[in-house]
Amino acid sequence: GATWSALATPAIAVTNRPAYAVHLPWPDNDDEMLAYYGMVNISSSIEQYRLKRVEADGTTVTDISPSDGTRLYGPNNHKFSIVTYDSNRQYVALGGNGNDTTTGGSGVYRGAWVSSDYGDTWANIVAPVSVGGAFTRAGIQLAFSGTDPNVLYLWGGDINYADTIPVIAYTNDFGTTVDDRTGNIRTLFDTGSSGFHKILGIAGGPTA
Repeated sequence: GATWSALATPAIAVTNRPAYAVHLPWPDNDDEMLAYYGMVNISSSIEQYRLKRVEADGTTVTDISPSDGTRLYGPNNHKFSIVTYDSNRQYVALGGNGNDTTTGGSGVYRGAWVSSDYGDTWANIVAPVSVGGAFTRAGIQLAFSGTDPNVLYLWGGDINYADTIPVIAYTNDFGTTVDDRTGNIRTLFDTGSSGFHKILGIAGGPTA
């Protein structure tokens, strides 16, 4: 950290909020120069979340935001909302926010996606759900298994009043099936409290 160089100039103007989650690859990988970061652009009438990939040349930035057909998605503001598999960076997972139509929490949707080609294409594994009035509840975070890119853990998804998204979930087939492992955890915590996602976030931790 004695000296620094910029990877890239952000390709989207930002108002009121800085860059969201940033993911840098671990060393000793052929594609270690790749980096991923989230941006949010807020004006008086719109709120846009985006996912960016800094290419291996360190200067080219590509918008790789997944879409649900209505809005684009970028990382939420939690540490593990954008992650890659340690041994092969082509596998990417995103816990995303999307809006594009309004400003403020009432217009935000949240879901989860995976990609096996560095984010060029995406598969949705947790269908987007409107945050409604519960904007402060936890966004989805993810972690890869240290030994198998098909194994993913998801947590912190209790983000809408209907409780339709799992608080803890697991997949061993890269999201083709997602197993709700929430169990009785909602009875153990106040899911409306601001501390709930922080407890789950500690349990998530790095994958290697």
